[in-house]
Amino acid sequence: MTDIMLFAILIGISSLLFMNWRKAILLCTVWIILEGAFRKWFMPGHERQIYFLKDFIIIIVYAKFFNTRKVKLIKNSPAQQAVKSLLVALFIWVALGMISPEFSNPLISLFGLKQFFVFVPLLIVIPRLFEDKQSLFAFIKFYSLIFIPVGILGVVQFLSSPGSPINRYIAGSDVASIGAHARITGPFSYMSGYGAYLTFLVALGMGYLGRKMKPRETMVMLSILFFILLNILMTASRGPSLVAIIVIASYVLIFSWKTKKTVQKVIVGAILSGLVVFYFAPIYLQGIEVLTSRGTGDVLSRIRQPFVEVFGAAENVSLTGHGIGATQKGTISLLGGQFRKRYQHFESEPSRVMFEIGIIGCILYYLTKILVVVVGWKTYRKLKDLELKSIALPMTFLLLLQVTSQTAFDHIGNFYFWFGAAILFTLRALDVDRRKDLPPGHKVLR
Repeated sequence: MTDIMLFAILIGISSLLFMNWRKAILLCTVWIILEGAFRKWFMPGHERQIYFLKDFIIIIVYAKFFNTRKVKLIKNSPAQQAVKSLLVALFIWVALGMISPEFSNPLISLFGLKQFFVFVPLLIVIPRLFEDKQSLFAFIKFYSLIFIPVGILGVVQFLSSPGSPINRYIAGSDVASIGAHARITGPFSYMSGYGAYLTFLVALGMGYLGRKMKPRETMVMLSILFFILLNILMTASRGPSLVAIIVIASYVLIFSWKTKKTVQKVIVGAILSGLVVFYFAPIYLQGIEVLTSRGTGDVLSRIRQPFVEVFGAAENVSLTGHGIGATQKGTISLLGGQFRKRYQHFESEPSRVMFEIGIIGCILYYLTKILVVVVGWKTYRKLKDLELKSIALPMTFLLLLQVTSQTAFDHIGNFYFWFGAAILFTLRALDVDRRKDLPPGHKVLR
């Protein structure tokens, strides 16, 4: 049965070859959510095949995009161009490192290369996906609404026992739990992916609140935001919880005062939150209890870890590193036990990046991520359209908090980081009406 299902999925994905690239990339954003469900529930015997389907989809999107003659590339600002130049330099450096005799497994090198760069072209594609701000807001609304069934699944997981099939992780992984509650993952394979998805939604949702809309739509979006926060609590993950708090606080403190309507929405949101928390008090209180039961004693040490551990990694690597892909999930068994011992004490992303691509590669990689944040902040400062500024601010803070997070080693986090960066690249172009650039008869996403 699973073979028939896999064949049907492949046929469906192959239909992308005949699909408009804009629709194909929207399908990719949905498949990212559903991938884990197929890997752990519907087709557990085909985890690897399902894992690579998103790469197949995104490569088709790129091929169709660059093969579309009517598409005009967006002119970049100097800072945006600097990001792309650094990415090109990083790619060249990593490619040269792949010929190092110290690490001669080409399959693992190609896999690592894919993990680092497969979503980077979104910086070019996404600015042409959203041809005006209405299409961008339509996407945010669509992506927020489809969270509703995902969030309901999270509640069901939280209220079910840790041993329930609905709380299953990828085969061979133990279900994390605190007391009688499982730490939920939604439809994703692991908590890290679900956390990246939820925090991305928080940034999008906060940005949407800056839009001129009817009170009913405001209430719906605020309700979805509180539902997202409830799911974050039920993951018992301190990282996403802290990120969500900072993103929301930055929006309220920096942006909301610019317009009375936004302040009113914040006040309404506070009232609504009180009603929602009161109505769903048992679940919220259980979620808070599960999160706080993990304690806060090691939070500061975990925040410092990426900055401290990377220096230890630097002492054990050559100029070019030990090879891209060396510390990626799923490759350890291919490298042998001796190689495992050389990096098993590195947990944070910076140290693993340092180990894989060396000191120069690590500097290029993090200069790129920092410059993306700089682009976001400069975009926020220069935008004249308040509705677009409302998107730029929370997305910039989200990416800032993800500079040292596991984006290169978690494919879900990687996707949402570069998608968020691409949205920031898009906002500058949307600040000027671009409808005159559209081909005759073209329809944008509404």
